[in-house]
Amino acid sequence: MGLGTFENLDGKMVILDGHFFQVRSDGSVTEAKDDVLSTFAVVTHLKSDVTVNLPICPDLSSLFVQLDRLRHTDNFFFALRVDSTFDYVDSWDV
Repeated sequence: MGLGTFENLDGKMVILDGHFFQVRSDGSVTEAKDDVLSTFAVVTHLKSDVTVNLPICPDLSSLFVQLDRLRHTDNFFFALRVDSTFDYVDSWDV
């Protein structure tokens, strides 16, 4: 699991289950080819310590509130994975 970018800032890199995806500014998502270069990536082996069932979150802000309740401190980095079925996905600027 991880995030990064590609050479010449050619999209965002999303790594999930050992697959590398290239997300471009037009919204297209393709699996990256083996010869594509990366300038930066942060990757971790995600081993689930805890599984939590959350209530239905109608939007991303509600999801953030639920996830923030799981943190024991603001002084620690952690990775999480959300598995769900979504009615739709919309871009959202943080």
